[in-house]
Amino acid sequence: MISTNVGENLKPLSVVASGGEASRITLALNVVFNEIYDIDLAIFDEVDSGVSGKVARSMGKKMKELSNNYQTITISHLPQVLSFSKNFYYIGKEVVNGKTRSYVKTLSENERVIEIAKILSGSDNPSNSFMDNARELLEE
Repeated sequence: MISTNVGENLKPLSVVASGGEASRITLALNVVFNEIYDIDLAIFDEVDSGVSGKVARSMGKKMKELSNNYQTITISHLPQVLSFSKNFYYIGKEVVNGKTRSYVKTLSENERVIEIAKILSGSDNPSNSFMDNARELLEE
């Protein structure tokens, strides 16, 4: 049961929470349980689903703060969240000898800018303005 707005009665989470609210609640619960149970690892698998803009930036900051206390692994498609990461990995798929395989690649600083620009632009060939925007996100 939860109330997400002042003055609202408690209602079942499944009725009240939108995708974005469910993501923020999941993040909050993760923080609380990690503290209560002294857990040294937090894995956020698209916990930022359903949020964007200012809220995504706020969640990214919070996850960065959490990484000061314990190991944090975050899977995200939001540049506002990704820009806070210390280490950046690209997870991809490729076909080798007729079979699909997954791979993980550690990205350099320049590759990191390119990947964030790709996400921002929705293109494999982002323009200079998207590249500049990606650099700006990473510098903040």
